[in-house]
Amino acid sequence: MSSDIVGRKTPSGTPIIKYDDAVRFFVEIKAVGACYACNAQMFNIVTTGDICDLKRDVDEFGNFIDSYRIELECDNCGLVRVHRTDVLEKWLSETPKPTATAEEPEA
Repeated sequence: MSSDIVGRKTPSGTPIIKYDDAVRFFVEIKAVGACYACNAQMFNIVTTGDICDLKRDVDEFGNFIDSYRIELECDNCGLVRVHRTDVLEKWLSETPKPTATAEEPEA
């Protein structure tokens, strides 16, 4: 797994996704592009500390379902776009975080 926290959940069952893992996901799959409302280039991931704030999805009747999403907010106009966390979690479990390699001593 990509980090010690991937696959963990809160006591209420909400997935836990670290901020740096979410950033790695969006950068590596190139999901972050221009805002389709104002064409700005910068989005922020909504977080509490180093853990992403996730929102629980609802069905067409307003009932909570066992599905979560992560929100990105445009820095310029405030547009909020959402991504399903199950896709992010799957990618993180299949894409190990690169490990730091020790630099070899100079000869």
